[in-house]
Amino acid sequence: MFLHIFRFELLYRARRPVTYVYFLIYLMVGLLYGSVLFGSFGLETAITIAGGGQNLLNSPFNLHILIATVGGAIGVFAIAAFMGVPVYRDFEHQTQMLFFTKPIRKIDYLAGRYLGSLCWAGLALVGVLLGFMLALQLPNVVEERLGPFQLYHYLHPFWMSVLPFAFFTGSIFFATVTLSRNPLFIYLNAIIVLVLLVASSTLTEQLDNKFLAALLDPTGSVALANITEFWTVAEKNTRTIPYAPVLLFNHLIWMGLGLAILLGTYFRFSFVTGNARRVATRRRRSSEPVFRQIADTVSGHKIALPLVSPSFSQASFWALMRRLARQEFWGIVRSPVFLAITGVGVLLIILSATLGGKFTKPLPCP
Repeated sequence: MFLHIFRFELLYRARRPVTYVYFLIYLMVGLLYGSVLFGSFGLETAITIAGGGQNLLNSPFNLHILIATVGGAIGVFAIAAFMGVPVYRDFEHQTQMLFFTKPIRKIDYLAGRYLGSLCWAGLALVGVLLGFMLALQLPNVVEERLGPFQLYHYLHPFWMSVLPFAFFTGSIFFATVTLSRNPLFIYLNAIIVLVLLVASSTLTEQLDNKFLAALLDPTGSVALANITEFWTVAEKNTRTIPYAPVLLFNHLIWMGLGLAILLGTYFRFSFVTGNARRVATRRRRSSEPVFRQIADTVSGHKIALPLVSPSFSQASFWALMRRLARQEFWGIVRSPVFLAITGVGVLLIILSATLGGKFTKPLPCP
C-alpha cells in the first residue's frame, strides 16, 4: 500500500502546474546567482564571491558554498510549500475518511505522503543546479577565470548539503501541519526556520570551540568552513569538500532530529476519529435545549417577520466591502499564527540589534 500512496503523491504533484512554477523560479534563482559568480555582471562583482588571485570562479569550493547557501536559505520556501500540505490536503477536501476507513497502515499512509512530497521538493531544488549550469552559457562570462565543466562538482554539494537540510526542515513542516491541520503553520514555520538560521549563524561565531559551533549549525556551513579553513588556492580549485567527521556528526545530529520529529508525528497522528465524534455529540447535546425552546415558542405564538427590502445599489456594495474588509483584518490580526509571526519578527530585530554590533571592529584612528 505504501507504493500506491507514494505513486499517487508523485502523480498528483506531476499534474499540478505550481510544481513546475517552483522549478522555474529556482532555475531563475540559480541562473541569477550563477551569472554573478561567473562574471556576467563584471569580474569585480564575481571576485567578491569567489575571491581574487588564482581562484577559479567555478571551482568546486565556490560551487559548493553557493549552491548550499541558495538551496538552504532560499530553498526553505519550496520545502515548506511541498512538505506542509500532503496530509492536510485530505482534510481540506474532506477525503480523509476514504483512507481512514480502509485497511491502510499508518506508516504506509504517512511515509507515502512524506517521501512523495520530499521527492518533488528535491526536484524543484534541482532547478538551482540547472540554473548554475545554464549561467555558463550566458554572454560576458569571464572564460579565462573558469575551469573545465564537471557535472560532479554541481551534484556533490546538492546531495551533501542541500538534501540533508531539506530532510530536516521538511520533517518540521510535515509534522506541524499534519498534527495541527492548520496551513498557516507553513508560513510560520518558514519564518521561524529563517530566524533560526540567522540566529545560529550569529551565535556560532561567538563560540571559541569550532567543533561545537559546527555541530550547532543546521545548514552545515560552519562545518564546511572548518574543513576548508587551511586549504590552498590549488586545493579549492580542484578538490571537492570531503565527508570529514565534523560534517558527518553535524548531519547525524540534525537528520537524527528530523527523524525523531517524524517518529513523534507517527505516534501522535491517529486514524481514529473519536475526538471528532465526542465534539459532535457534545455540541448536539448542548444545542437540544435551545431547539426545544424555539419549537415551544413557534408552536405557541405567531412570529411577525419584519419586512425586508433588499438593496443592490453601489452604496450597499461599498458598505459590504468595508464590513468584510474590517472583519478579515481583525480576524487576521487576532489570529494566534499572526501574533506568532509578529513575535518572531520582533525577535529577529532584537537579535540583529543586540548581536549585530558585536562582530564589527572599529576602524583605527589615523
